[in-house]
Amino acid sequence: MLNMNNKVKKYIRIIVVVIVLIYLSNLGYKVYIDFKNSSVSFTLPKEYEALFSKSKSRHLKDFFTYNNSVSNPVAAFSFDSAYNIVIFKFTMSKVSSSIIDMVKVKKESSSRPSRKWYSTISQYYELVYVDEPQKSMTNLYLKLNANFIEAVVKNDSVLNYSLSFKDFSVRQLDGSEYIYGASGNGNLFSNNSPVPANILFLKKQKAIYFIILTATDFRKKVDKDVLYKMIRTQ
Repeated sequence: MLNMNNKVKKYIRIIVVVIVLIYLSNLGYKVYIDFKNSSVSFTLPKEYEALFSKSKSRHLKDFFTYNNSVSNPVAAFSFDSAYNIVIFKFTMSKVSSSIIDMVKVKKESSSRPSRKWYSTISQYYELVYVDEPQKSMTNLYLKLNANFIEAVVKNDSVLNYSLSFKDFSVRQLDGSEYIYGASGNGNLFSNNSPVPANILFLKKQKAIYFIILTATDFRKKVDKDVLYKMIRTQ
């Protein structure tokens, strides 16, 4: 009887995974998941919701949160069906007075991580993040390969760029890529044009949040400050 119950539970888990993948594909995401250390929820962590102003947070929907036992949650969702947003959180072991001292930026291309990974892929660009324990760190390194880059906001708590990227990455102190994004999604017929986006680093207490915003329609223009206007910076 115990074995039968285990088999039933296994089949139920498989069915749930299939439903999740179908649901996400309808949102424009494909997700590769290993359920050994992870779970999926369709709610946004309160901590992440609190990053947005109250007037903007009511427009957030279509939540998908990937919870991993070895790292902070990764959340993907939409804003009024016009924009796709993804949030990562980094726990910092040492916090400087200014985020500019904690996030180093270079204008150069990046390589796709070769290690085990999980990915969130939009309809027209690929976003990969590595499935490894996330250690506390003192610095992050952002590499940008883009046709257009503009620093929109640079202050003690916010580092915000408007860009049209070919690829980018966020890496840790040891030099290994943790997050990698690139135009196209690996499909032979995918659009490999540079991707209009806003990216934003936000420092709060002992954490840095990395937020990516793109339009749901790749033909749509993304205003340079649209993400910054959503965020609660205080």
